Amino acid sequence: MSTSDRQSVFTLKELELINQKHRDGDKSAMKFIIIDRKVYDVTEFVEDHPGGAQVLLAHVGKDASDVFHAMHPESAYEVLNNYFVGDVQETVVTEKSSSAQFACRNASASGSIEKGRLFPLPAKHFMLTNRTSTLAVVASAITVGIFWQQCGWLAHDFGHHQCFEDRTWNDVLVVLLGNFCQGFSLSCTTHITQVQMFMDRIPTLTQPLFCCGMNMLLQLTMLLSIKNPQWYLDSLLNKSCPTKPVIFFFILAFARFNVYHMVLFFLVSQATTGFTLALVFALNHNGMPVITEEKVESMEFFEIQVITGRDVTLSPLGDWFMGGLNYQIEHHVFPNMPRHNLPKVKPMVKSLCKKYDINYHDTGFLKGTLEVLKTLDITSKLSLQLSKKSF
Repeated sequence: MSTSDRQSVFTLKELELINQKHRDGDKSAMKFIIIDRKVYDVTEFVEDHPGGAQVLLAHVGKDASDVFHAMHPESAYEVLNNYFVGDVQETVVTEKSSSAQFACRNASASGSIEKGRLFPLPAKHFMLTNRTSTLAVVASAITVGIFWQQCGWLAHDFGHHQCFEDRTWNDVLVVLLGNFCQGFSLSCTTHITQVQMFMDRIPTLTQPLFCCGMNMLLQLTMLLSIKNPQWYLDSLLNKSCPTKPVIFFFILAFARFNVYHMVLFFLVSQATTGFTLALVFALNHNGMPVITEEKVESMEFFEIQVITGRDVTLSPLGDWFMGGLNYQIEHHVFPNMPRHNLPKVKPMVKSLCKKYDINYHDTGFLKGTLEVLKTLDITSKLSLQLSKKSF
């Protein structure tokens, strides 16, 4: 039977009966979703969904208009047409759902989601002569750490397709800057983003804590063995150059370096990157409500994104430091919006939340951090009590 032969008008009661089998756990049941008052049969498309089958199954039998428009490119609409089977007779869009649509369309109409440009920042340089400064090494390592942190935010922007109209260029650059340069997995990050409302589906959050023992400390003899290695390279340079000129430039690349400064530079730069990233990640969702899979069934996309996020009010410098992720609520409502447009839509989102009585949490950096620490303190105490009861 062709798709055109199956097209008809569905009532809400008919859709409820069709999707009841799916909710009862029947894997062979037909799976319908509603987008813009049109009905689509995605039974055969579930396993091919780029965002994963679980994401699509979570919206079976529901109005998925908001989440579809927020998460998909224009090309997805052409694919969607292949699964059209009919229209909905009654209006199925709720007030909260329509409020999210209003926000999306108003932001689009105002041109605030146009792709932005880069803004030049003044450069500062450290100039040191005649000596090697440990302070300079630390300062430059911190600078490199901040650089990698900002590269992470830029990769995040590419990952949300905020920088180019052509999504392919965004994907290429996020793989180059993220996977290749910084070593994080784009596919893993995409999976976590898609299912982050369900904490039990994120493998990295369900693993035990791995600890290292004290026996990994280096012995004194090992430390002495790397004491001033340039002494040995100097002697090698002096002996080799007259007889083996071909290795002259190779030796120059390693001569006169300081192992301690190299190790210090590496550790400080990596620690700076990790610490500055963690400061931001900790504030995004920690300490905010975790929505159970059962509760999601009765909530709209717009409401879920708002109540699970925390906005942090900062200065323009703070916005830059956090990569725009201090507008976490707006970022989740409009995932493809360039970061510099997020402050523009914040008043709109807040007014909608106030109108429909949705909790919008906006706080400062220190207060938000204290909220996270308080939540961790409560969790650790509960964990300790449970462990005592178990043993």
